[in-house]
Amino acid sequence: MIRKIITFSNQLTTEWVGLSAERQNLSGEVNVLSLEAVVRGALPSGDVIGLKTQSGEIKHRGGYDLTFSAPKSVSYLGLVCGHKEFIDLHLNAIKTVLKLIEKEAAEARKSGKEGMEYEKTGNLCFATILHDTSREQDPQLHVHALLMNFTERLDGKWRALASDISRNHGTMEWIMDNQIFLGLVYRSEIALGLKEMGLEIEHTGDAHGLFEIKHFDKTLLERMSKRRTQVEEHIKGMHSNSLKAYDRATLDSRKSKEVVSPEELRMRWKAESEALGVNPATYLATLKDKTKESHELQAVMSNKELDKSVLDAIAHLEEKKLTFTYQEVLQTSLYFSLGEQGFEALMSRIDQEIDAQNLIALNTENSCFTTSKLINKEQELIKKIVNFTHQKKGIERNTDKVCKLTDNESIQKAVTQALFSKDGVVRIKQQSATSRELLSTLIDYSQDSKKIRILCPSAFSANTINKDMAKSAPTLWQWILSIGKQDLCETVAGFNYRHGSEHKLPFFHSKKEREVLIVDEAQRLAPDEMNTLLSIADRRCAKVIFLEKSQSLSGFKSDIPDLLNKASIKSFEVDDKKVPATSINLIEAQTVEGRILKTAQMYCNLPVNQRQNTKVFTVSKLEAKEVNEAIRTQLKEQGEISSDEKTINTLTRIPLTLSEKNWLKVISPIGY
Repeated sequence: MIRKIITFSNQLTTEWVGLSAERQNLSGEVNVLSLEAVVRGALPSGDVIGLKTQSGEIKHRGGYDLTFSAPKSVSYLGLVCGHKEFIDLHLNAIKTVLKLIEKEAAEARKSGKEGMEYEKTGNLCFATILHDTSREQDPQLHVHALLMNFTERLDGKWRALASDISRNHGTMEWIMDNQIFLGLVYRSEIALGLKEMGLEIEHTGDAHGLFEIKHFDKTLLERMSKRRTQVEEHIKGMHSNSLKAYDRATLDSRKSKEVVSPEELRMRWKAESEALGVNPATYLATLKDKTKESHELQAVMSNKELDKSVLDAIAHLEEKKLTFTYQEVLQTSLYFSLGEQGFEALMSRIDQEIDAQNLIALNTENSCFTTSKLINKEQELIKKIVNFTHQKKGIERNTDKVCKLTDNESIQKAVTQALFSKDGVVRIKQQSATSRELLSTLIDYSQDSKKIRILCPSAFSANTINKDMAKSAPTLWQWILSIGKQDLCETVAGFNYRHGSEHKLPFFHSKKEREVLIVDEAQRLAPDEMNTLLSIADRRCAKVIFLEKSQSLSGFKSDIPDLLNKASIKSFEVDDKKVPATSINLIEAQTVEGRILKTAQMYCNLPVNQRQNTKVFTVSKLEAKEVNEAIRTQLKEQGEISSDEKTINTLTRIPLTLSEKNWLKVISPIGY
């Protein structure tokens, strides 16, 4: 959010951008007085955005600051070497992104017949300010694109940008939800421009497609990246490489900018370069020569290979989904083709696939698609579910037993009916995303009759369930016997890998109808995972129970619930969402660090028995790590845990699609 006007210091250029700016006669360089007025909500047309108080003051959120930073090597060639075409490339790439935001995200609210409605307006106003230095006075091309909080509706009225707490609508909501996509559009334009200049790119191993110019001196890059080094050092203690972590580290580690004359900066940068044996005057020519030599050693890429990014993107999505959006195809294509094809060219190539019916539209807006391969896959899955082997005998109902396990009548009913049913595959829909009551009741009720296997889509969920469900051994001997025993829960991928081929062995024999496979968070399964799992379960005549968490579907797109509906699977519903009568105490803290410290202190001040029944919720995984570390620090200071500790780094297997394996840039080297 724009809380104050950005001071125009060390800026190279400013410019008004967008259709809203044009309609308000805001063009050319950004005037400070005009910007201040617009941020207050007073438009040049005389319209006022916001609420006027009795004193005449306008209460209005001014807007939002969108920041775009060029790759360090691009900044160096534009600022230190003095090649203006790299600055223009940076600015034009940003304008491409802003035009896309204007087309897709611009929304205003209006009153309709059925209440509040959202209207796509297609016009926005940006004040772009180009700066040339980081806070450590390194060369750093970056633009503050100040998004003004107003747009013109179709009826000609000027209104504030829409927002929506459900995140189904809203201008900034769309921008925040599509940060990775917008970043890929920007980098794709930069990469394509560099290629046209006779240069190549080299990926840095980042998951979001970050890159630098190939053959650029690594030592020089580090010397000119003191600010990034600061952020990376700050982030090491966060144990996360997410966008949110980088945002937090950037804010927490920054200091005020000092104002240094451009001439002094150029001399400083030139001296640092020459100390490393790099001559800024001839460095671009050196890079082009190295790129040319590299090209002569490589085979020329054919037009077919240039086109394969879109086809690989579709194939990649086919392995993960049954349906996907236009934007998902475009985002994946951008990632695979970075530096080979531009944004507009990729859209044209995707449109060709739509016209050829290789992408089959599922709605009139051409926003959601499937393919003939996915239609066949869906039909195969439905057929597999419908024809799944029935159980010869269900688990007999035992009302007394289930009542001892839970007081929740809907859980009692669902558990007894699901396990008594002879259907080989059933689904239980539960309201709560966190409650384990249904799962524990299923386990305890059926474990005397069947062998229970709990399966989860992710290793994190599997580990959490194993921890939550673990029962401490009452005796030392039982504890010794439990060592090495298989965990109750494992991942679906792990189960499929271990049991997928064993049925082909000549000596394999499985006792039929002896197992119950309970799949937690079934809505997060990939179609291929489900297909393999059902094949294994059917050969073993196992009963499969899918647990679908309705609350987890909020804001999460899944094909699985609709697939199970089409298969007319027998379903049971459970109301396990507790509404506790809880008092709310609001405790204020001035800083993020202060809030985390207070949270840790409150938790550690609880008696040990209360801590076991206390959950601490945070807004992100990053903050959860910070709170956990703060709690550990408090417990060490209180002498409850040892101050001596050892960190053990582990590697997590990340499955790649065939398309990802074909593009080596997605495979980053493993660091030890």
